[in-house]
Amino acid sequence: MCKLLLRGGLLCLAGLALVMLGEVSTASAAPVAADMAEFTGADMIGRAAFEQVGGDIKVTLTTVQEPGHDNTGDWGGFWFNISDDSLLAGLSVVGADITAFDFSGGVGSVGGGNNNLNGGGSPGLMDAGIAFGQPGSSGGLLEMTMFTLSHPDGLALSLFDGQTIAGRLQSVGAAPVGGGDSTKIVGVFVVPEPTSVGVMWVGSLILIRRRVG
Repeated sequence: MCKLLLRGGLLCLAGLALVMLGEVSTASAAPVAADMAEFTGADMIGRAAFEQVGGDIKVTLTTVQEPGHDNTGDWGGFWFNISDDSLLAGLSVVGADITAFDFSGGVGSVGGGNNNLNGGGSPGLMDAGIAFGQPGSSGGLLEMTMFTLSHPDGLALSLFDGQTIAGRLQSVGAAPVGGGDSTKIVGVFVVPEPTSVGVMWVGSLILIRRRVG
């Protein structure tokens, strides 16, 4: 066990702080959100929030209404890239609204030919795609949906850092009821630099050491 010594013990505390930082940045990381905007179709903003839950990644998709962007819609599909393609074969997904998925790499359409990313400005083929709901809005607008990605070896948010994400929405129109348009959206998921609890601890320890020395 570490004992608090004003000199040698500082190294032990610094190590503890770094371990705590590692735990904050992986096992219990707060959700990180990225917005997607239309590359073809009706004006639309969609948001994907990725959350580290143990060794899994929980993803929450929502529509976003902001000044000048007041449309909503029905999520039909979501696509993403991952930095390590070797993980695709072991990837699995669970979600109440999922109707089909394809993790084979080079995914265009998923769950039906119309559920695709075709059009000007398209990001092209993606590593993975997930389909939701039914064509049209007969079951009501699916404005928010959640799913969890898993792998036997575990997943980390860093695998999606800097990667393209995209979506397709149908029944797009003014909130809250939507309309008869559709849209396809694209964005880039970025993991922010780790913040601070552990960094502040280490900084405080350095200050203490200077005072003691």
